[in-house]
Amino acid sequence: MGCAVDALSEQEEVRLWRRMMLAEACRVKEAVFFLPSAEFLLTPPGLARRVRAGAPGSQAALLSRDDLVEVLREGGFYASLSASVEQVLSEGPGGPIPTDDVHDILMVGGSTLLPGVFPLLEQRFGRHRVRAWQPFEAVAFGAASFAADRYVPHDYIVHDYAFVTHDARTRDPVYTVVVPRGTRFPTSHDFWKARLVPTCSLGEPEALFKLVVCEIGRTEGSGRRFVWDAAGDLYKIGGKTGTDGRLVVPLNESNPTLGRLDPPHSPRDRRPRLEVSFGVDRDRWLTATVLDLQTGRTLMDRQAVVRLL
Repeated sequence: MGCAVDALSEQEEVRLWRRMMLAEACRVKEAVFFLPSAEFLLTPPGLARRVRAGAPGSQAALLSRDDLVEVLREGGFYASLSASVEQVLSEGPGGPIPTDDVHDILMVGGSTLLPGVFPLLEQRFGRHRVRAWQPFEAVAFGAASFAADRYVPHDYIVHDYAFVTHDARTRDPVYTVVVPRGTRFPTSHDFWKARLVPTCSLGEPEALFKLVVCEIGRTEGSGRRFVWDAAGDLYKIGGKTGTDGRLVVPLNESNPTLGRLDPPHSPRDRRPRLEVSFGVDRDRWLTATVLDLQTGRTLMDRQAVVRLL
């Protein structure tokens, strides 16, 4: 286009356009994560007045997600990211860090929204380890906390976590928050406790019960948050262009924690059969204790279910 983008240019117009281009690049980077393509507004200040319609730079350029992936691949971005990850793992304080010793990958910073970043880390470490928490704000929150010297040795749970049951009449899922965000841990083993009736969804005696836990993504006010679902898709919740309400992300639906009822529970018996308690241990594991009220047997005793963020 013949337009300079020198950050040290003496021309204020050139420096202004450079800042505008960087801001536009950030906007498009975010947009193509949620949409197949986005318009990149390239026109520098004053150019539209000097060129005829249709000339380079006088119209917005359409950038697709595939285009951006190809640009990043050709520029060596994914190769550099993989190399950086492997270097970090190879330089552990006590020697190389085995993959199994990596418990969580926390995605923060706007660059985590670049297409291909999440799949790369998911393939390397597994979907269950990769989590996101406010990618744009997390770094700023951390810096502000350090600057204010407001860190304390306690820790807390970032998201809401719900236990899934089903309505006895409609069979629709019911999400009951058992660990609200902001909860300090470790908690008591019976931080949340309730007596439940097995649903017997097939109308037959139920011999198995399962504990399915979901992560609830939500926002308050006009703020925005970013949440990945179980398939690895990212959603923006809140803000001017985000979805309203909440996003439910099943954490262990494909591999739930199972328990056995002996004798099986009759669908005609609507009395509570199970006393279920949840707590969070010092390693952020959600633990379950389950008591069979009919037999008096303990079916689970602080058994790990899922690891919370």
